[in-house]
Amino acid sequence: FVLLQVLWATGWCMIALAGLIWLPRSVVAGIALGMIALHNAFDWVKPEAWGRFGWAWSILHVPTFMHAGGHTLIFLYPLIPWIGVMAAGYCFGPVMQMEARRRRQALARLGAGLTALFFLLRLSNVYGDPRTWGVQASGTLTAISFFNVNKYPPSLLYLLMTLGPALLLLAIIDQVRIKEHNVFRVFGRVPMFYYLIHWYVLHALAIVLGGLRYGRWDFYFTMPLPVLGLPAPGFPQDYGYNLAIVYLIWLGLVSSLYLPCRWYMDFKNRSHAWWLSYL
Repeated sequence: FVLLQVLWATGWCMIALAGLIWLPRSVVAGIALGMIALHNAFDWVKPEAWGRFGWAWSILHVPTFMHAGGHTLIFLYPLIPWIGVMAAGYCFGPVMQMEARRRRQALARLGAGLTALFFLLRLSNVYGDPRTWGVQASGTLTAISFFNVNKYPPSLLYLLMTLGPALLLLAIIDQVRIKEHNVFRVFGRVPMFYYLIHWYVLHALAIVLGGLRYGRWDFYFTMPLPVLGLPAPGFPQDYGYNLAIVYLIWLGLVSSLYLPCRWYMDFKNRSHAWWLSYL
Protein backbone atom coordinates (compact mmCIF):
# COMPACT_ATOMS: atom_id res chain seq x y z
CA PHE A 1 0.00 0.00 0.00
CA VAL A 2 1.24 3.48 -0.90
CA LEU A 3 -0.56 6.27 0.95
CA LEU A 4 -0.62 9.60 -0.90
CA GLN A 5 -1.76 12.39 1.36
CA VAL A 6 -0.21 15.56 2.86
CA LEU A 7 3.27 15.49 1.32
CA TRP A 8 1.91 14.20 -1.98
CA ALA A 9 -0.60 17.05 -2.23
CA THR A 10 1.85 19.69 -1.00
CA GLY A 11 4.44 18.66 -3.58
CA TRP A 12 2.02 18.85 -6.51
CA CYS A 13 0.66 22.18 -5.23
CA MET A 14 4.19 23.58 -5.25
CA ILE A 15 4.71 22.36 -8.81
CA ALA A 16 1.41 23.97 -9.88
CA LEU A 17 2.29 27.21 -8.09
CA ALA A 18 5.68 27.28 -9.84
CA GLY A 19 3.70 27.78 -13.05
CA LEU A 20 0.98 30.05 -11.66
CA ILE A 21 3.40 32.66 -10.30
CA TRP A 22 4.24 33.70 -13.87
CA LEU A 23 0.70 35.07 -14.18
CA PRO A 24 -0.40 38.44 -12.77
CA ARG A 25 -1.20 38.17 -9.08
CA SER A 26 -4.81 39.21 -9.72
CA VAL A 27 -5.23 36.30 -12.15
CA VAL A 28 -3.71 33.85 -9.66
CA ALA A 29 -6.09 35.18 -7.00
CA GLY A 30 -9.06 34.67 -9.32
CA ILE A 31 -8.02 31.09 -10.09
CA ALA A 32 -7.46 30.37 -6.40
CA LEU A 33 -10.78 31.79 -5.22
CA GLY A 34 -12.66 30.14 -8.08
CA MET A 35 -11.17 26.76 -7.26
CA ILE A 36 -11.95 27.12 -3.55
CA ALA A 37 -15.48 28.47 -3.97
CA LEU A 38 -16.73 26.42 -6.93
CA HIS A 39 -15.17 22.97 -6.62
CA ASN A 40 -18.13 21.64 -4.60
CA ALA A 41 -20.36 22.38 -7.57
CA PHE A 42 -18.70 19.38 -9.25
CA ASP A 43 -19.22 16.90 -6.42
CA TRP A 44 -21.83 15.15 -8.52
CA VAL A 45 -19.30 14.31 -11.24
CA LYS A 46 -18.09 10.72 -10.84
CA PRO A 47 -14.79 9.33 -12.20
CA GLU A 48 -16.79 6.98 -14.42
CA ALA A 49 -18.02 9.99 -16.40
CA TRP A 50 -14.43 10.54 -17.59
CA GLY A 51 -14.20 7.11 -19.15
CA ARG A 52 -10.67 5.77 -19.29
CA PHE A 53 -9.44 9.08 -17.84
CA GLY A 54 -11.44 8.59 -14.67
CA TRP A 55 -8.19 8.16 -12.75
CA ALA A 56 -7.36 11.82 -13.47
CA TRP A 57 -10.61 13.04 -11.91
CA SER A 58 -9.97 10.84 -8.90
CA ILE A 59 -6.54 12.37 -8.37
CA LEU A 60 -7.97 15.87 -8.72
CA HIS A 61 -11.23 15.62 -6.81
CA VAL A 62 -12.26 12.22 -5.40
CA PRO A 63 -10.33 10.15 -2.81
CA THR A 64 -9.84 6.73 -4.33
CA PHE A 65 -7.83 3.50 -4.57
CA MET A 66 -5.90 2.39 -7.63
CA HIS A 67 -3.92 -0.74 -8.41
CA ALA A 68 -0.68 -0.35 -10.34
CA GLY A 69 2.44 -2.47 -10.60
CA GLY A 70 1.45 -4.77 -7.77
CA HIS A 71 0.76 -1.87 -5.43
CA THR A 72 -2.44 -0.32 -4.11
CA LEU A 73 -2.25 3.47 -4.33
CA ILE A 74 -4.46 5.32 -1.86
CA PHE A 75 -5.12 8.90 -3.03
CA LEU A 76 -6.30 10.35 0.28
CA TYR A 77 -5.68 14.02 -0.56
CA PRO A 78 -7.09 15.07 -3.96
CA LEU A 79 -5.30 18.07 -5.44
CA ILE A 80 -8.41 20.26 -5.72
CA PRO A 81 -8.89 22.61 -3.94
CA TRP A 82 -5.48 22.38 -2.22
CA ILE A 83 -3.81 23.97 -5.26
CA GLY A 84 -6.23 26.88 -4.88
CA VAL A 85 -5.55 27.16 -1.15
CA MET A 86 -1.79 27.36 -1.70
CA ALA A 87 -2.24 29.87 -4.51
CA ALA A 88 -4.45 31.98 -2.22
CA GLY A 89 -1.70 31.90 0.40
CA TYR A 90 0.79 33.13 -2.19
CA CYS A 91 -1.53 36.02 -3.09
CA PHE A 92 -2.00 36.79 0.62
CA GLY A 93 1.71 37.50 1.07
CA PRO A 94 1.48 41.29 0.49
CA VAL A 95 -1.04 41.57 3.33
CA MET A 96 1.64 40.39 5.75
CA GLN A 97 3.95 43.14 4.45
CA MET A 98 1.49 45.93 5.25
CA GLU A 99 2.03 48.45 8.02
CA ALA A 100 1.16 46.73 11.34
CA ARG A 101 -2.15 48.50 12.01
CA ARG A 102 -3.45 48.00 8.48
CA ARG A 103 -2.32 44.38 8.53
CA ARG A 104 -4.22 43.61 11.73
CA GLN A 105 -7.34 45.30 10.39
CA ALA A 106 -7.16 43.31 7.16
CA LEU A 107 -6.64 40.04 9.06
CA ALA A 108 -9.54 40.73 11.42
CA ARG A 109 -11.96 41.74 8.67
CA LEU A 110 -11.11 38.85 6.40
CA GLY A 111 -11.19 36.36 9.26
CA ALA A 112 -14.53 37.62 10.52
CA GLY A 113 -15.96 37.61 7.00
CA LEU A 114 -14.90 34.04 6.26
CA THR A 115 -16.20 32.82 9.63
CA ALA A 116 -19.54 34.58 9.13
CA LEU A 117 -19.82 33.13 5.62
CA PHE A 118 -19.32 29.65 7.06
CA PHE A 119 -22.27 30.05 9.42
CA LEU A 120 -24.50 31.55 6.73
CA LEU A 121 -23.80 28.76 4.25
CA ARG A 122 -23.94 25.99 6.83
CA LEU A 123 -27.23 27.20 8.28
CA SER A 124 -28.73 27.32 4.80
CA ASN A 125 -27.72 23.72 4.04
CA VAL A 126 -27.70 24.72 0.36
CA TYR A 127 -24.07 24.64 -0.77
CA GLY A 128 -20.51 24.21 0.38
CA ASP A 129 -20.32 20.63 1.64
CA PRO A 130 -21.49 17.24 0.35
CA ARG A 131 -23.01 16.42 3.75
CA THR A 132 -25.93 18.37 5.14
CA TRP A 133 -26.57 18.77 8.86
CA GLY A 134 -29.76 18.21 10.82
CA VAL A 135 -31.27 18.33 14.29
CA GLN A 136 -30.25 15.29 16.32
CA ALA A 137 -31.38 13.64 19.55
CA SER A 138 -29.42 16.11 21.69
CA GLY A 139 -27.87 19.55 21.43
CA THR A 140 -24.37 18.06 21.51
CA LEU A 141 -25.11 15.71 18.63
CA THR A 142 -26.73 18.54 16.69
CA ALA A 143 -23.58 20.65 17.14
CA ILE A 144 -21.46 17.72 15.99
CA SER A 145 -23.67 17.32 12.93
CA PHE A 146 -23.39 21.05 12.20
CA PHE A 147 -19.60 21.14 12.34
CA ASN A 148 -19.04 17.71 10.75
CA VAL A 149 -17.87 18.91 7.34
CA ASN A 150 -15.79 17.16 4.70
CA LYS A 151 -11.99 17.22 4.82
CA TYR A 152 -11.11 14.67 2.12
CA PRO A 153 -11.20 16.65 -0.11
CA PRO A 154 -11.69 19.83 1.93
CA SER A 155 -15.07 21.35 1.21
CA LEU A 156 -15.65 25.09 0.95
CA LEU A 157 -17.18 24.99 4.44
CA TYR A 158 -14.20 23.13 5.87
CA LEU A 159 -11.87 25.82 4.55
CA LEU A 160 -14.09 28.63 5.83
CA MET A 161 -14.36 27.15 9.33
CA THR A 162 -10.58 26.66 9.61
CA LEU A 163 -9.05 29.59 7.72
CA GLY A 164 -11.52 32.16 9.08
CA PRO A 165 -10.80 31.61 12.79
CA ALA A 166 -7.09 31.15 12.00
CA LEU A 167 -6.95 34.63 10.46
CA LEU A 168 -8.83 36.07 13.45
CA LEU A 169 -6.32 34.48 15.80
CA LEU A 170 -3.47 35.81 13.68
CA ALA A 171 -4.91 39.33 13.98
CA ILE A 172 -5.05 38.97 17.77
CA ILE A 173 -1.54 37.62 18.27
CA ASP A 174 0.08 39.77 15.58
CA GLN A 175 1.33 42.28 18.16
CA VAL A 176 2.43 39.69 20.70
CA ARG A 177 6.20 39.49 21.06
CA ILE A 178 7.67 36.15 22.10
CA LYS A 179 11.15 34.88 22.93
CA GLU A 180 13.38 33.20 20.39
CA HIS A 181 12.87 29.73 21.83
CA ASN A 182 9.16 30.02 22.48
CA VAL A 183 7.55 26.65 21.82
CA PHE A 184 5.25 27.99 19.09
CA ARG A 185 8.11 29.75 17.31
CA VAL A 186 10.31 26.65 17.45
CA PHE A 187 7.70 24.33 15.92
CA GLY A 188 6.61 27.01 13.48
CA ARG A 189 10.11 27.46 12.08
CA VAL A 190 10.81 23.77 11.44
CA PRO A 191 7.39 22.31 10.53
CA MET A 192 8.66 19.84 7.93
CA PHE A 193 11.36 18.53 10.26
CA TYR A 194 8.76 18.00 12.98
CA TYR A 195 6.30 16.39 10.57
CA LEU A 196 8.83 13.85 9.30
CA ILE A 197 10.30 12.76 12.63
CA HIS A 198 6.98 12.64 14.49
CA TRP A 199 5.81 9.75 12.28
CA TYR A 200 8.71 7.55 13.34
CA VAL A 201 8.54 8.53 17.01
CA LEU A 202 4.78 7.95 17.05
CA HIS A 203 5.08 4.58 15.33
CA ALA A 204 7.81 3.45 17.75
CA LEU A 205 5.63 4.54 20.68
CA ALA A 206 2.68 2.63 19.25
CA ILE A 207 4.81 -0.52 19.01
CA VAL A 208 5.86 -0.18 22.66
CA LEU A 209 2.28 0.38 23.83
CA GLY A 210 1.06 -2.50 21.67
CA GLY A 211 3.62 -4.80 23.26
CA LEU A 212 2.70 -3.70 26.78
CA ARG A 213 -1.07 -3.91 26.27
CA TYR A 214 -1.50 -6.82 23.87
CA GLY A 215 1.80 -8.69 24.12
CA ARG A 216 2.35 -8.31 20.37
CA TRP A 217 2.92 -5.61 17.81
CA ASP A 218 2.95 -7.41 14.47
CA PHE A 219 -0.35 -5.78 13.45
CA TYR A 220 1.41 -2.40 13.23
CA PHE A 221 3.33 -3.62 10.20
CA THR A 222 0.28 -4.50 8.13
CA MET A 223 -1.94 -2.44 5.88
CA PRO A 224 -4.54 -1.10 5.68
CA LEU A 225 -4.71 0.63 9.04
CA PRO A 226 -7.99 1.19 10.88
CA VAL A 227 -7.52 4.97 10.65
CA LEU A 228 -8.25 4.71 6.94
CA GLY A 229 -11.72 3.33 7.67
CA LEU A 230 -10.79 0.03 6.02
CA PRO A 231 -10.94 -3.55 7.24
CA ALA A 232 -7.85 -4.27 9.30
CA PRO A 233 -7.35 -8.00 9.84
CA GLY A 234 -4.98 -8.77 12.69
CA PHE A 235 -5.76 -5.74 14.83
CA PRO A 236 -7.13 -6.50 18.32
CA GLN A 237 -10.88 -6.06 18.62
CA ASP A 238 -10.46 -3.56 21.48
CA TYR A 239 -7.65 -1.66 19.75
CA GLY A 240 -7.32 1.97 20.79
CA TYR A 241 -7.58 4.17 23.88
CA ASN A 242 -10.13 6.62 25.20
CA LEU A 243 -9.86 10.28 24.24
CA ALA A 244 -8.24 11.40 27.51
CA ILE A 245 -5.34 8.97 27.04
CA VAL A 246 -5.03 9.92 23.36
CA TYR A 247 -4.62 13.59 24.33
CA LEU A 248 -2.11 12.66 27.04
CA ILE A 249 -0.04 10.67 24.54
CA TRP A 250 -0.28 13.53 22.02
CA LEU A 251 0.91 16.07 24.60
CA GLY A 252 3.79 13.83 25.63
CA LEU A 253 4.83 13.27 22.02
CA VAL A 254 4.81 16.97 21.11
CA SER A 255 6.71 17.86 24.30
CA SER A 256 9.36 15.22 23.60
CA LEU A 257 10.07 16.72 20.18
CA TYR A 258 10.60 20.29 21.39
CA LEU A 259 14.32 19.90 22.11
CA PRO A 260 15.13 18.12 18.79
CA CYS A 261 13.19 20.80 16.91
CA ARG A 262 14.92 23.57 18.87
CA TRP A 263 18.32 22.07 18.05
CA TYR A 264 17.43 21.89 14.37
CA MET A 265 16.09 25.45 14.34
CA ASP A 266 19.37 26.74 15.79
CA PHE A 267 21.32 24.57 13.33
CA LYS A 268 19.40 26.08 10.40
CA ASN A 269 20.11 29.58 11.70
CA ARG A 270 23.85 28.88 11.79
CA SER A 271 24.04 27.12 8.44
CA HIS A 272 23.77 28.56 4.94
CA ALA A 273 23.24 25.25 3.10
CA TRP A 274 20.56 25.76 0.45
CA TRP A 275 18.94 22.36 0.98
CA LEU A 276 18.08 23.13 4.59
CA SER A 277 15.43 25.60 3.37
CA TYR A 278 13.38 22.57 2.22
CA LEU A 279 13.40 20.93 5.66
